[in-house]
Amino acid sequence: MSERIGQFFGNYQLLRSLGKGAFAEVYLAEHRYIEMAAAIKVLLRMEPESHTAFRSEAGTIARLEHPHVIRIRDFGIEDETPYLVMDYMAHGTLRSRHPRGTRLPCEQVLAYVQQIASALDYAHQQRVIHRDIKPENILLNARQEILLSDFGLAIVLRTIDSQSMQNLAGTPPYMAPEQINNHPGPASDQYALAVMVYEWLCGEQPFQGAIYEILSQHLYKEPLSLRERVPEISPEIEDAVFSALAKDPLHRFPTVRDFAIALEEACFATQFVPVISSSTYKPQVSAPLPAQPEPAVEVKVQSVPNPIQSSAPVPSQPTTQKLRRSEPETLSSGAQTNRQRLLQRVRAFWIEGVLDHSRQGMALMNLRLQEQPDAVAHSWQSVLQQPETMQYLLPAGTRITSVYNSANEALLILGAPGAGKTTLLLALARDLLDHAERDTASPVPVVFNLSSWTLKRQSLHNWLVEEMSNKYQVPRKLGSALVEHEQILPLLDGLDEVEAEARTACISAINSYRQEHGMQPMVVCSRITDYLAQSERINLTSAVTLQ
Repeated sequence: MSERIGQFFGNYQLLRSLGKGAFAEVYLAEHRYIEMAAAIKVLLRMEPESHTAFRSEAGTIARLEHPHVIRIRDFGIEDETPYLVMDYMAHGTLRSRHPRGTRLPCEQVLAYVQQIASALDYAHQQRVIHRDIKPENILLNARQEILLSDFGLAIVLRTIDSQSMQNLAGTPPYMAPEQINNHPGPASDQYALAVMVYEWLCGEQPFQGAIYEILSQHLYKEPLSLRERVPEISPEIEDAVFSALAKDPLHRFPTVRDFAIALEEACFATQFVPVISSSTYKPQVSAPLPAQPEPAVEVKVQSVPNPIQSSAPVPSQPTTQKLRRSEPETLSSGAQTNRQRLLQRVRAFWIEGVLDHSRQGMALMNLRLQEQPDAVAHSWQSVLQQPETMQYLLPAGTRITSVYNSANEALLILGAPGAGKTTLLLALARDLLDHAERDTASPVPVVFNLSSWTLKRQSLHNWLVEEMSNKYQVPRKLGSALVEHEQILPLLDGLDEVEAEARTACISAINSYRQEHGMQPMVVCSRITDYLAQSERINLTSAVTLQ
């Protein structure tokens, strides 16, 4: 491999080796002009008659665009040698993160499986089979998210006749029986993922020995029971894993995502779904929420006039309100555990992982007033002739929690790029988390980023359930119950990150959700120019603009 160091493949110079497989070598490379790092996969040398097929198959893989699939940025053929240019990820693989013999809790396994399944199902829909799913081919980005890599084997096998190759196409410990017999399909990737799940749950691969012994066991032997290895593993989890490990691909789950859903339900099979009556939700005037000091900001609120008291003057400082719940209902131990887990996950990622690292920069910002009288819509405006929306400058040091309360817990946060919108949203989330931990009748504040709504453009209800499953590992049945019974408080960041042509549709989805859940609190955050460019306004009570 060292003889290639310094060579150019296209505009990329090879700097050092990153690894070697049966069909390719991987190098760290750098673009000769823009000094951008990349990973270059140098494949087996090909005869000229295979070049057209390679370009066609590489183009198919390069068009895969999914949050959990590593992007192929370029490809070509240099001196009869095909190569692929990919994003370079310096944060390791799942194998380096979890060495052989490591056991993982079901929740951690589920978090990985959901991301991998999403990527594989997308690839299968594009008629691409990976063929080499294993921990070494799953990378981690800077946010510790999964990135499925190494579709190079799929390209090689679809370009040339794999039966003419002396090397076995795949990695034996993870190969499905039909792949061993040279008949791989989408279910083969599901089988390989199930092998990984088995290994993570008990610390050992299902089959061990010499290569020929492992292959024979895949074909003819059932794996040792997971519960014999780890007695605390539930029968439901074992059933889900063994269904995906069925010898006959027709006996596995219809899709990899179905396997992920079955595993999700199995992991939480013994937990309860908390259901709190919405009658406990009673807004009244009370003292502000206690919390840690937060950055002082100057903001302007565009408050929709009260349709009953249409001419009342606006006070120089808004009345501070919050939700006073009725006496909290006693939750079952399982329901309380679910609630605490969700609270902890939101706090761990957004408050401890993001907000606590950005507060110093936020304190140095000089946030100024920006007036936007028509930033929000209100259902009464279509019925009554309302006076012009009133604007007023809040005193310096006004807390975002006070603004949220005075907006009847339905607030839009706008601002220029870098103005501090997300930091302000997270400061509010911190206070709401503190309150939710004290009051079990209050909804759980959950931060969502709207950028992923574009992928399916579904109802906000379904999107919230899916995001809680993907980002917070909340089972779909539990997530659906939480949304249906208004037990979450959606804090929606990044409306401007939704694709431009889909933003108005996203606003419509939010407004439809508001019509169905009109009493549920909600906060939305967006860049001001992107929001005001839309033809529709979000149906919230008030807007805060920052610059």
